[in-house]
Amino acid sequence: VYGAVSLIIRTWTSDADCDGNTAQSVEQRISILDTIKPEFSANNSNLKILCDDTNRVAAVANWLEAININATDNCGIHSITNDYNADNLPTGCGTLDVTFTATDNYGNSTIAVYTIKSIDNRAPEFAEIDTLDVDYCATDRDTQIAGWLQAVNATDNCSGVAAIVNNYDSLPAIG
Repeated sequence: VYGAVSLIIRTWTSDADCDGNTAQSVEQRISILDTIKPEFSANNSNLKILCDDTNRVAAVANWLEAININATDNCGIHSITNDYNADNLPTGCGTLDVTFTATDNYGNSTIAVYTIKSIDNRAPEFAEIDTLDVDYCATDRDTQIAGWLQAVNATDNCSGVAAIVNNYDSLPAIG
């Protein structure tokens, strides 16, 4: 019997006081079951980590352990497992769902999914931008400006720079 904690078998016998009556036996079976699934604590939560945190691995390990501790069952926890794979942890911004399974001593189990979110809380930083002096009447001024604009560089602590934009349109025509 799934979830059976124990099985009690009782044998009942009756006998009449009169001669010639045979005794009868009846067997009674009592199954004591555990049908209650384990529960993860409502205190468990998703994890936010900074993408450039040097203690990311330790933060995830502590989080995993906290969730493992925070599962309970009326008949005791047999095991808590999860599908976390460190190779799938985002190196920049991103999320990773981790599925936890708690199984009690009698085979009942429950699943909970929590998310690790890797966040970037710092804006990209521009490298020093040199000043450009262009002779207004130079015939290659647009080429000079285009080269200067393309030389602008920025870096980001986590995921690189998605785009660098500026508001330059064009200089008025010469003349």
